[in-house]
Amino acid sequence: MHPTLKKYPDEILEAQDEVTLKAGENFDCIALVQQRARRRHQLRAKVERVVWILTSFCIIYYGDGSVDLVTASTSQSGVLWSWYVLAFLPIGINMWIMCHLVRRHQLQHRGSNWSRKAPWALPASSICGIISFIGFAKLFWHVYGWITPFVEVFLCIGFLMITCFFPDVCFSVTKGDHLKKWNS
Repeated sequence: MHPTLKKYPDEILEAQDEVTLKAGENFDCIALVQQRARRRHQLRAKVERVVWILTSFCIIYYGDGSVDLVTASTSQSGVLWSWYVLAFLPIGINMWIMCHLVRRHQLQHRGSNWSRKAPWALPASSICGIISFIGFAKLFWHVYGWITPFVEVFLCIGFLMITCFFPDVCFSVTKGDHLKKWNS
């Protein structure tokens, strides 16, 4: 088996049988074009992530148009503090689940069998997400009304995109793993 397939077993590689070279081209040109395409794709992905993050930031900062979202959701008198607990406690539980999967089951590595070793994690995280979604819907309903579910989706995706900018050092399982990357 090719070493690349061992390293990334879940990726499907597509290849053509023949590569036709134009006049004056060589295989280095093809590799350079592929490298440029990969860089364009990475840049596009980063720009999309930044747009999601900025959208979430604008939703929080501008809130209902007069005050920010935090002030607007905390200044209402009809909402009990139990809705805040219902919204934020599942987020904390999801963070604990993620840290557990990273530390114990090496979630950050490709091909890790975390879903077989911890089959409870995905259903528990999904239930926590649904509970948190309901809690935030109740908190934001008086601010946004019927567009509250869409606002929640935008905020969720924006916060998920922030994690793409965390360095790999934060997710190293054992001491010195991050140094192997730099030394090789």
